[in-house]
Amino acid sequence: MGLRAEKKSKLRGKILANAIQLFKERGFDEVTIEDVVGQLEISQATFFNYFPSKDAILQQAAEDTVERYREMLEHEVHRDAPTAEKVARLLEAMGRGIEADRRFYRTLFTRSVLNFGNVRADHILSDVSASLMREGQRRGEISAEYDPHELADIFIGTYYAVIIRWLHRDGGRSLTERLHNGAAIFLAGVARSPHGVAERRLPGRRAGSHS
Repeated sequence: MGLRAEKKSKLRGKILANAIQLFKERGFDEVTIEDVVGQLEISQATFFNYFPSKDAILQQAAEDTVERYREMLEHEVHRDAPTAEKVARLLEAMGRGIEADRRFYRTLFTRSVLNFGNVRADHILSDVSASLMREGQRRGEISAEYDPHELADIFIGTYYAVIIRWLHRDGGRSLTERLHNGAAIFLAGVARSPHGVAERRLPGRRAGSHS
């Protein structure tokens, strides 16, 4: 990277970091572009050379968050540890980070690519989450009867739903505790039966039969 490109990259990083800090302190809607450029002593024209709008800052912050989650997932996939431990470590870090800046993440999860059901964000996390499930199956901790990509979709949907509900509610248990409880329920449901699949659904019996 040349000197000019390096200087531009550093300034872009400063604009992004300063704007995010202001969003956390005051709230996204209360911060103006004038506030952002004023602290950095740059012009609005300079700001627009890097970001077309204040919302673009939020989108970049969300994309960086998704990438951070993806890296955390990849790290856990390659660790030689039980799946439950990997999931617990992942959700612990995720939960504590969000709890530290609740107002900011409420905005991020509702007004950016982190919003629930966003195809782009889900796709980035889906393949790595599927690898986590596949590794759990290889270790004999998750039933092999399930498709790892379907498991990944349910896993992602579970913690997204828990996060969204926590962000928009006051009081109650911490997000970290809620995430751990959700993970425990999920893993219990997909765990490999010690007696095999036949124990779950006896031959010749229809699902839901009580006879």
